[in-house]
Amino acid sequence: MVLMAVIFSLAGSLALAGSAPYLEARAGDDLVRVQPGAAESATIGSYAVRWYRHSVDDFTAGTVAVRDGELAALWLVDLDRDGGREVLVWLRSGGSGSYGRVDRYHLDSGSLVRDDLPAPDPVLLEQYMGHDTFTVEDGVLLRSFPLYRPTDSNAAPTGGTRTLVFEPGASAWSLSTGNSQ
Repeated sequence: MVLMAVIFSLAGSLALAGSAPYLEARAGDDLVRVQPGAAESATIGSYAVRWYRHSVDDFTAGTVAVRDGELAALWLVDLDRDGGREVLVWLRSGGSGSYGRVDRYHLDSGSLVRDDLPAPDPVLLEQYMGHDTFTVEDGVLLRSFPLYRPTDSNAAPTGGTRTLVFEPGASAWSLSTGNSQ
């Protein structure tokens, strides 16, 4: 399986479609672009997901979604191992918490459909205060974040790092075996 992700910060250098920045991912004949709404705040508004075959001249499906945060990364991967690729969009909230979420989309009968990932079990989020980092490795979605002790400030966590795993076909997040706690 071929996977290509393009990761940018909206404050950095982005590709431009017209005048608005966008993220782009390619895998096989599929091309996906994700773009914040024109003239919207960097941290709140909407974003468009556009799926193409071969090139931007061959539009397949698209949707617009609410955005509470900046677009941080985009992946095109078969996360559920059903033979079809999904779009994963990482959004990072504004403010000091940098809380993250991943929106997942798939093609269904010519339409792009959002398919929410489950929330992690609250036990897995003990000592959590944001600052998420999401990555995709070998078709597995990973979510890492620092752990905070009760006396830690938001800027100085001392509890190590926790990594959660959302594996292909999974219905829940699990704890990675490589955590430093």
